[in-house]
Formats: sequence, structure tokens, C-alpha cells
Amino acid sequence: MTENKNNRWEGMTNKKIPSYMVWSIVLTFCFIPFGIVAIVYSSQVTAFLRSGDYVKADKASKKAKKWCWITFVAGLISALYLYL
Repeated sequence: MTENKNNRWEGMTNKKIPSYMVWSIVLTFCFIPFGIVAIVYSSQVTAFLRSGDYVKADKASKKAKKWCWITFVAGLISALYLYL
């Protein structure tokens, strides 16, 4: 059982897992509530990588990316609503 788990993690260590922290901070200016959620998930990526939990870091990275896109779209919609 532990052998499979180690093999799965072994492949994750070679993969670069992005944190999307810069994008989260920049996009917070588009729409603050969703931007904060993106920042939280981005910071979790860094924490999980430091602890060696690559599976959770990868999941948090995917969530951070998703919330960055949600923040961008929400900011775009709110900007269009305000200026049109």
C-alpha cells in the first residue's frame, strides 16, 4: 500500500505546481470578494508544498486557478455593468 502512495508522490515532485499568487493579488483589484478566495487557495499551495503534501498542493493550485478566472469574469461583468 505504501509503495503505491510513494510512487504517486514521486511523480508529483517532478511536476512544477504553480501557486497563482501574483494573479490572485492582481485580480483582487477586479473583484475583491472572489480575489480573497483566490489568495487563500494560492497561499495554501505554498504551505502544502513546504510540508511535502504534493497532492493537496496540486488540488489547491487548481482551485486557485479556478478562482482567478471567476474573479476575472466577475470583475469584467461588474465593470461592464457600471460603465454601460
